[in-house]
Amino acid sequence: MAVYISLLRAVNVGGTGKIKMDALRQCYADLGFPDAKSYVQSGNVVFTSDELDPAKLAKTLDDGIQQTFGHRADVVIRTPDQMRAIIAGNPFKQHEDEPRYLHVVFLTAAPAAADVEATIAANTGPEKVEVRGTEVYIFYTNGSGRSKLSLKGLKVPGTARNWNSVRKLVEIAGGFENT
Repeated sequence: MAVYISLLRAVNVGGTGKIKMDALRQCYADLGFPDAKSYVQSGNVVFTSDELDPAKLAKTLDDGIQQTFGHRADVVIRTPDQMRAIIAGNPFKQHEDEPRYLHVVFLTAAPAAADVEATIAANTGPEKVEVRGTEVYIFYTNGSGRSKLSLKGLKVPGTARNWNSVRKLVEIAGGFENT
């Protein structure tokens, strides 16, 4: 049985994509993942599966969420090892003690190099941004609420989590791995 961390895009953000976490856990159970554990209200779920293809899992979950809640969630799947590597690869380690300003955007695929260059070049704000594969690390110098940073130029859907959430999801996944 493999452990997975799923991150749903645009769930309970700004009044859109409303999904109660107990209903989301039930949806996962109905899809064959009865041990699903959610974390906070933004669509973070840790679960186990015999399926070894994360892309198949993401599609199964996205289709199930569409059927149950009426909207797609662009589900992103990461393994605990991938999440630990994301933490270890943080290019802004000096800011880890400011977790509400440090975010990771989990992309559904790696963006094209030209799109990364153009997106980084277009950032005229104070944010520090680095793209590494399917993750975008951002340090919001003045907080994310007033930022003008746009990642639309990457042309790949993704979902952001603050540093506290990233670390907590790894902790929750560790509980699954140690049972």
